[in-house]
Amino acid sequence: MVGAGMFALMAVSFFAVRGIQLGSAPIDEEHNVAIIAKTSPVEWAMHSDEEGYFSYRACSDFNNAGVLDPAVGYIARVAKWRQLGDCRSIRDTGLGFWFKDPQTNAYRRIQ
Repeated sequence: MVGAGMFALMAVSFFAVRGIQLGSAPIDEEHNVAIIAKTSPVEWAMHSDEEGYFSYRACSDFNNAGVLDPAVGYIARVAKWRQLGDCRSIRDTGLGFWFKDPQTNAYRRIQ
């Protein structure tokens, strides 16, 4: 029983710390985010108005590949994420990539 109790305590501690990290990390908002290429299983080369060229390293808390792999070659008008150490998380309400232009309802490709 000591083993099960210790496991439960460790699990609760992990989720409490993770909740504090997510709640305290500021939300970054970028505009005109071009998804240029996938450079590794968890990284994509991107360009935004705010950062210029940068590498987006995904956190393991969400299947970013399901969102970003089909988006290579397209421009998101807005992207929001939390910076968690050396990775970026879009696993939270209001975070993610928005690709359609609200005026034309069309996707913009990288030229």
